[in-house]
Amino acid sequence: MKRKKLFAVMMICMGALCLFNGCDKDDEDAAANPLVGSWKYESAYVLLYLDGNVYDSRNMDIDTGLDFAGSTFTFTDDTWTISQGRSSESYAYTLNGNKIYADRLILEYSITGKSTLEIVFDTSDFEKLETVPDEFYEFDNVEIILTFKKS
Repeated sequence: MKRKKLFAVMMICMGALCLFNGCDKDDEDAAANPLVGSWKYESAYVLLYLDGNVYDSRNMDIDTGLDFAGSTFTFTDDTWTISQGRSSESYAYTLNGNKIYADRLILEYSITGKSTLEIVFDTSDFEKLETVPDEFYEFDNVEIILTFKKS
């Protein structure tokens, strides 16, 4: 009888150990890439740097030319898809710390409360792009900040 109880206790302990090890692995995977999932566009603004001054588009009457309404950014472990309406484009990407490396872009990101994603396009980090208005390159630096909510 003692052997059966000892065997039952050992089996319960082994089962619990396997269960806890499985949970740890899932938690590590989720923590390894917090971007995985779909993120719906919320807002955008621009910070313009010129001669030591910072100008925030939210405090100015300017058209930034940014139109991301209805956009969704979807991340898998290695692919970033930008969808807007019926069109979408996908890019291979990697993460290093709080930076996203995709094509010619190096982007900073932060996640607040697991549901708000902020991506910063810093023009000093990449060469001139067709999608960035020429006027932005007249400044010392420009940061385009996009905010998304987890969907």
